Amino acid sequence: MARASEAGQTRGGVLIKLLLGVAVVLAACSLAWMLLLPVVVAKVVSSRTGFNLRVDSLAVNPFSASVKIKGLVLSNPSDFPISDFVHVRSFVVDAEPSSLWSDRIVIDRAELDVAEVALVKDKQGRSNAALFQERLAGPADAAPSPAQPQSSSKSKGFLIRQLDVRFDRLLMVDYSGGQPTTKEMNLDYRHTYRDVTSSVQIAVPILGRVTALGGTLGDFAGKLGDQARDAAKQASQQLRDTGKKAEKVIKGLFDSLSGRGK
Repeated sequence: MARASEAGQTRGGVLIKLLLGVAVVLAACSLAWMLLLPVVVAKVVSSRTGFNLRVDSLAVNPFSASVKIKGLVLSNPSDFPISDFVHVRSFVVDAEPSSLWSDRIVIDRAELDVAEVALVKDKQGRSNAALFQERLAGPADAAPSPAQPQSSSKSKGFLIRQLDVRFDRLLMVDYSGGQPTTKEMNLDYRHTYRDVTSSVQIAVPILGRVTALGGTLGDFAGKLGDQARDAAKQASQQLRDTGKKAEKVIKGLFDSLSGRGK
């Protein structure tokens, strides 16, 4: 009996050590994930766009479908007159895991805290926002031949049940006219959105705040063409209108920026 008891204790001790070892390995993997993921993401974005990205911390939990970012700083390429572009204090997303495999991603709650966005045009008239968007999207795909019909797959839709946005400061700097001009706006924007299904819903009140402070984003459309600038000017004039009319104007702007309005 004594030997059986000792054998049981030995097996129990081995099992505990095994579990502790597994726990240590999992903890080390989690730590490596948290430390390396920001570096990998920053390297990919920077190499693709030429804009330097730095992230203080980035945590992604695939099991709970949550993302937490702190201290995201996106800087302009070295040939721009100033380096400032985007500074996000924090960005938090809590999604429904099952929705990641459906046609629509459902986000229960999200928080976005933006310290500053600096829209800059260099001496050649290039807009940092337009240039970043173009490079991130990559070259346009060639038109498919009759033998290779275009894919009918669509990008996923989304629903954000609650989105809390804080946007402190907007800076617009223009070096294209010889003498640099700077316009700084303390937006002090705070808003809680409900049931968001389109970027238009997010953009309308923000652009409305910019317009109320005497600003317009149309001058920073850069190389995106007259269509985008005209859409932005039209949006600036009509943003105080409410309802579908204002949303239609902003949707035209987004379509122009993405090239769908051509």
